[in-house]
Amino acid sequence: MYRKISYLLFLLAIIIFLSTGSHNINTDEAILIAQSEIYPYSEEELSKFNGENNQPSYVAIDNIIYDISDLKDLDDRLMDNSLAGKDISEIIENDTIKEVIIEEAPEVGILQE
Repeated sequence: MYRKISYLLFLLAIIIFLSTGSHNINTDEAILIAQSEIYPYSEEELSKFNGENNQPSYVAIDNIIYDISDLKDLDDRLMDNSLAGKDISEIIENDTIKEVIIEEAPEVGILQE
């Protein structure tokens, strides 16, 4: 029982620390990191997940990184991996494609700015 309480207090302290100090991530991203095991990626790390060399295809939308490797028939640019490994928030203007990715692709990380 005390171990669980200690764990919760530690987690709360991390959230408070991340949300009050000077840092590069906002409060929502800090909570997302604290609540899950989602990994924070830099743009350089994200670029490695471009579907080449047996790597999965990841894209970022609004700082959330999605694995689009298993999504079929989204868009020719996405499926030929020309946009994989990139932040497509402002590149793809088709909100339908973004909605499909957000609803169907698993979240694998967050993009750090």
